[in-house]
Amino acid sequence: MRGIKPLGRMRFATKLVGGITALIVLFGVCSAVLVSRAASDALLAEAKKRGRSMALNLAARAADPLLASDFLVLGDMVRELAGLGGDVSYAFIQDASGRVLAHTFQGGFPVQLRSLNQAPRESGQVGILLLDAGNERIYDFAAPILVRSGRGAGNGPAFIGQAHIGVSQSAVLAGRSGLVRAISWASVAAGALAVGLGFLFARTVTGRINRLRRAAEEMVKGNLDVQAGSGLARNCWEMMDCDLRSCPAHGDTRRRCWYLAGTLCPECGQGGYPDKLGSCAA
Repeated sequence: MRGIKPLGRMRFATKLVGGITALIVLFGVCSAVLVSRAASDALLAEAKKRGRSMALNLAARAADPLLASDFLVLGDMVRELAGLGGDVSYAFIQDASGRVLAHTFQGGFPVQLRSLNQAPRESGQVGILLLDAGNERIYDFAAPILVRSGRGAGNGPAFIGQAHIGVSQSAVLAGRSGLVRAISWASVAAGALAVGLGFLFARTVTGRINRLRRAAEEMVKGNLDVQAGSGLARNCWEMMDCDLRSCPAHGDTRRRCWYLAGTLCPECGQGGYPDKLGSCAA
């Protein structure tokens, strides 16, 4: 039966390239997951800060029109926020008794929103509640609309209503997908580059290993006249511009000149191998 080639029988180059590719892919997947989570947390934290700021701003602007029962101005305020688009899903304003005075819902106001999230009665505080709308999740920000009831030090601000702003969680997290795609493409490009470099590296390493293997096989057979290493980049007679063909090193492309005895170059040491090596290195 023919099956998948066992790992032990695979070529070394295949193992090397496959291992490098697997590491790059694993690193890319882990990076995408970690960055996606970090980006989600950062985007949601920023969205909460923005929603809180918009709710407080709407509450501060709505105080005077609410006292004057100017519902037209209140309607313009909430429609202005809805016109921003993006992640703002809705906005509405309630009075102290919970009646909805202005809202941005086209098909009528959903009565469940009237009491789901109540604004705190303290200045600067915002109630935040994550709502499940079925097809999406929405952060509801409720800020109190407060006015001072008197000039006395003991008289605190009076609660006259609350302003609500809904921020879509799905719209906030939509920017995360672009970042994940960028990381994925970068991982693919890095994987392709790793495969190419791994192939070149594996070919170099396996080529040298194969030369050593063939040399060892020839030595086992009794042939000691083998060369396992690569050839010389430049020959000594070419470097010295020497035309003394009687020199033992002239024409020898397999051995370095300091290994050979009786070389005729005047710069070469006349002693043994250590002396010649020292003069060549100098």
